[in-house]
Amino acid sequence: MAKKYTLPRHTNLAKQTTRFGAAIVDLALVVAGFFVFFFGLFSLTVGTFVVNPIRAELTTYEYQSNLVTIDDSNNIVVWKSEDNYKVYDEAMRYFYFYYLSGEAPVEHKESYPTNYVPSPNANDEFVNEDGTTYKLKDFFTVEWYNKNILGIDRDDPDADMSTCYFTYVKVDDQYDKTQIGIPRSQRYSSESSKVVDITPTDLAIYLGKKYESSYRELTHFSFYKNKADLATFYVGVEVGSSLILSGAIFYILIPMIRKDGASLGKMIFKIRLAHSSGYSHHKYQLLFRFAPYLVTVSFVSLMPILSIYILLVIVAVMFLISFALAMASPKKMSLHDFVAQTIVVSNDSIIFDTSVDERAYEQEEDGAIAEPNTGEEPELSYEK
Repeated sequence: MAKKYTLPRHTNLAKQTTRFGAAIVDLALVVAGFFVFFFGLFSLTVGTFVVNPIRAELTTYEYQSNLVTIDDSNNIVVWKSEDNYKVYDEAMRYFYFYYLSGEAPVEHKESYPTNYVPSPNANDEFVNEDGTTYKLKDFFTVEWYNKNILGIDRDDPDADMSTCYFTYVKVDDQYDKTQIGIPRSQRYSSESSKVVDITPTDLAIYLGKKYESSYRELTHFSFYKNKADLATFYVGVEVGSSLILSGAIFYILIPMIRKDGASLGKMIFKIRLAHSSGYSHHKYQLLFRFAPYLVTVSFVSLMPILSIYILLVIVAVMFLISFALAMASPKKMSLHDFVAQTIVVSNDSIIFDTSVDERAYEQEEDGAIAEPNTGEEPELSYEK
């Protein structure tokens, strides 16, 4: 079968195994360089002076919300109990009625500090679905807490004993919905429909799940989310800058220093770079070869929802796609080769600058074959 491409007869394409090996070495060097730059250079600049202060502010928000505490090392510690539901109940009451609303707590006022700091959103106005405006203190009411946290959502909570652990306070044998509910002593078993006692562990497990939801809810308020997104953005800048700088060193700087355009991986596996025509490559082509990597890293690293590990996975996937493309291409050109119009050849190739240089070499080579040198001086004859 005839080849679908034409290359100079002195140009030998590199084997896929050697290309793959060289690419693995280069990628490993880039990843190693990334960690050096990320945990060294950028963590001491962007991390120290920008990201760390933002994270400290987020820690302050969490601590002031009373949903967490802080240990001696200034690390966040969540409340946890296996049999004391009040640990979660009091934390959430403080969070909704005191911190978010900017109001004194509904109950147990004496147990909270008097010099509290309300959330930055406490006095903001929000818009209901019907267009009316409200403040957080108008939204997080006792009725809201009873319904959404304690699960009391009926006029007669005793009629729903199979799902609810709490009930309204009774005053003169009437339910008082203006007070926060209290635990039931019994409920129906969901398995046998028999009346069973409610244990402290049951209450702690139930409110523990509500507490986890409250902690997640904190991260969605604008004062917290905006700061968290900003910190994530700067971390993305750190990640992207580290990968771009490391990639530029191993994919551009080192190949540009060498005449054959070989990276360290290509040097190890004895392959080099050439123009897709089979002649010498141009220095600017190295920049085009770097373009797909640059675009991928720049785009992905600035997306706040992605972590550093997901970024590395995406880069690896792009690497595999590029390798698969090289397998299917007649000239074994990967994605960056198509962009830059380059090919990878073995070191035993003779790469000429132009076709004129190639013809001159071939003529000289043909002449040497036609008139082999015997080592004797030819006789010279002159005509008078």
